Amino acid sequence: WTDGREERILYVTPGYQLVALEAATGRRIAGFGTGGMVDLKLDNDQPVDPITGEFGLHAALTVAGDTVIVGASHLPGGAPRRREHEKGNIRGYDVRTGKRLWIFHTIPRPGEVGNETWLEDSWAYTGNAGVWGQISADPELGLAYLPVELPTGDVYGGNRPGNNLFGESLVAVDLKTGQLKWHYQLIHHGIWDYDIPCAPILADVTIGGRLRK
Repeated sequence: WTDGREERILYVTPGYQLVALEAATGRRIAGFGTGGMVDLKLDNDQPVDPITGEFGLHAALTVAGDTVIVGASHLPGGAPRRREHEKGNIRGYDVRTGKRLWIFHTIPRPGEVGNETWLEDSWAYTGNAGVWGQISADPELGLAYLPVELPTGDVYGGNRPGNNLFGESLVAVDLKTGQLKWHYQLIHHGIWDYDIPCAPILADVTIGGRLRK
């Protein structure tokens, strides 16, 4: 990331720490988070054990404008030990300070769009539904595109009745606020582990003689 004057390198460690470095020296940036790091197991709108909490990052960070977007990946979920699991919430951070700007609940809470698709209150205990593939962004439109994976139980959905938004969905959110703009669920109540493994491709295409994003 650069603003034309300063250059930063941002990455996530295997321990799920967001780190900001001076590009020229490799030194951690003191004004970013705590000593140049943000513990991503904290401020996640759910209790996460700092040692055993199952989180990581499979793809690169997405940096668009002054927002750093962090996905969430888990161990393969084909045979989970229990129906309860950590949720793969997606978050945006300020590239200068490391402050959390927004969080998008991929398993929506009561009052949020899609919560009604989780029958029998299964939203409360179901986890996963992270984004382990690459997140795409269009700074001109101010949108980030989240390819969301399955909820807990890749090949068994008996503990999560309903369509289970935003599992196996492409979700567009506002870069600065994380507000939902639109979504398309590819598979309703998935039980085949059809995650979206690649980055959403953004292209300008001519349709009927007119160039469209």
